[in-house]
Amino acid sequence: MENPRIRRLEAFPVKHQGREMVALRDPQGYMTDVAVISPAAYFIAALCDGTRSLRDIQAAYVRRFGDIITTEQLAGILRRLDEQLILDGPAFRKAKEARDREYLILPNRPMTLAGRSYPAHPRELADFLGRLLGSAGAGEDEGGLPLGVVSPHIDPERGWRCYAETYACLARSRPLTRPLVVVLGTCHGEMEGRFALTSKNYLTPLGLVETDAAMAEELARAAGMDGFGDELSHRSEHSIEMQLPLLAAAFGGVDRF
Repeated sequence: MENPRIRRLEAFPVKHQGREMVALRDPQGYMTDVAVISPAAYFIAALCDGTRSLRDIQAAYVRRFGDIITTEQLAGILRRLDEQLILDGPAFRKAKEARDREYLILPNRPMTLAGRSYPAHPRELADFLGRLLGSAGAGEDEGGLPLGVVSPHIDPERGWRCYAETYACLARSRPLTRPLVVVLGTCHGEMEGRFALTSKNYLTPLGLVETDAAMAEELARAAGMDGFGDELSHRSEHSIEMQLPLLAAAFGGVDRF
């Protein structure tokens, strides 16, 4: 902690208990909740780029606020930031190792958005998806599956119209055989490589969506990847999860694709 480093987090202003504060959110999901810190603590955290010493941070604090911060006070703030997993420090590394290990041994990816971005109860979700697809305009039979579609990955309340038209098109061209669907989803967290694969099946409120693990492994070998690359980026990433209930509605069930 001689040269502390902040992790890559999303920061945005909030009002908490009548005070102007800064909220930090973790795209990688290691922080289970949003952390709320004071503007002064955020100023200190933002200085933690791995190159500044504690003395450098103290000097910058004095220049910014015109007030002295002692070494003990600074150490206390950094300790709390470490405990909140805001810094890339001992607490975060210990938590990361444990959570990574827990996730990698799972055969199925848990849901992260059920009950938040879409209903978690199967019947409620089925009704919701039925209304969504039913709101689409009456289109013509596409004469077979399209080669690809572009779909949003925003929450359905805001992406309703786009989701409806996209997946109604798939529903109209529903094949008799079980198709292989390749879902390319953007990643909002950190990745070292250009893409990542996974062999995990996906859990949804409607049941289990099966992943073609053999194809994923073949692609990984062909790409010369170590395992599946940044597979951990799938853990909390929502861009693929958002599509799966909609695909189930379009194709008539989680076991139909």
